[in-house]
Amino acid sequence: MGRLIRTTPGPDATVAEVAHWYELKANMLEHIAAEDGARRQVALRQAEAAHQHATQLLAA
Repeated sequence: MGRLIRTTPGPDATVAEVAHWYELKANMLEHIAAEDGARRQVALRQAEAAHQHATQLLAA
């Protein structure tokens, strides 16, 4: 989680940098889902949303 916070893109970030950050976020959420059964479904939904957002950013 620390890496995700430290790499949050700033206002001058490129679309590719922002998309990459969303992929990092999705990976972190997938890790949480694998480790925490109680929050698994929520984390997986959030991970999927982050993957979709990254894809949409790169498609624009």
